[in-house]
Amino acid sequence: MPFCDISGLKIHYEEAGNGEKVLLLIHGNFASWRWWRNIMDILPVGYHAYAPDLRGCGQSGHTEDGHNIEQLALDVYEFVQSLNLQALHLIGHSLGGAVAMQLALDYPELVKDLLLVGSVPADGMPAVRKNSEHSSWILEIIGLFNPQKIISKMSSGTLESTYQTLQNLPGTRHLLRRALAMMTPSWEHDNNPFFEELINDAGRMSPKAMAGHLTSLETWNILSRLKELSIPVMILLGGRDILVSREQMENTIKELKYGILVVWDDVGHSPQIEQPVRFVKLMMDFIGKNEEEKPPVGLVVNLWQKLRKMLKIILQ
Repeated sequence: MPFCDISGLKIHYEEAGNGEKVLLLIHGNFASWRWWRNIMDILPVGYHAYAPDLRGCGQSGHTEDGHNIEQLALDVYEFVQSLNLQALHLIGHSLGGAVAMQLALDYPELVKDLLLVGSVPADGMPAVRKNSEHSSWILEIIGLFNPQKIISKMSSGTLESTYQTLQNLPGTRHLLRRALAMMTPSWEHDNNPFFEELINDAGRMSPKAMAGHLTSLETWNILSRLKELSIPVMILLGGRDILVSREQMENTIKELKYGILVVWDDVGHSPQIEQPVRFVKLMMDFIGKNEEEKPPVGLVVNLWQKLRKMLKIILQ
């Protein structure tokens, strides 16, 4: 069980493979590295995957604050630096998609391409508090039995205290089980030890992380910055996704220079768990196609930026 320290925070991670192609896998809310285990178990030759637990999740350290998208992206950057990783094939699931987009925007020199899986849209999730059909399951997780009356008054403190209370209630596991089953509708849940492990990890999450993630998604919005990304981006969406709608992801994809939206009608919010073999094939095809480009789009931009800096120094 490897760990690394970043700015006094202990980050747990798992890795698989030893190839030259580096995958960085970022999990979502109520989750951990384990949401990538199916992928890491069948990792193709030539790949080396790293899957960290975000702060407050899995086996990583718990903190009082720092559970917003920007800080989580900085955590991942420091994790990457601590392991001296470069030329990343970046993959983010759900909330991890937001973290991945933020990381790619803030540190473009590190990322070769970006695969977003059931990702948070680039303009965030303000619908969480509006009790939309694609977010009402979150309210069920935190036990708000009358969300229409409570949601407008909900604060970060309310979310945190509610989840803190729920962690000590016998019914919490039932709520988490139901919610995670809704996120993986085409997957077999009965008598599935792996599913039980995912529930354990969800219940282990810090209340402050849960509250921080949801409140951060209220205001986080990088839609206007997406044109800064000069790398290939693929968005994979499940047709049975109960959290993210196709319309939301179409709004994200149209702002990208080099983006493509893929929809699998038969899966839900978690294609990498529901159909791992199919997911790995899609991932390999996406990465392989990008590497066949001569030269890759991202490389052209990076070379041009470096040339501009050199010219500026020479002309001074």
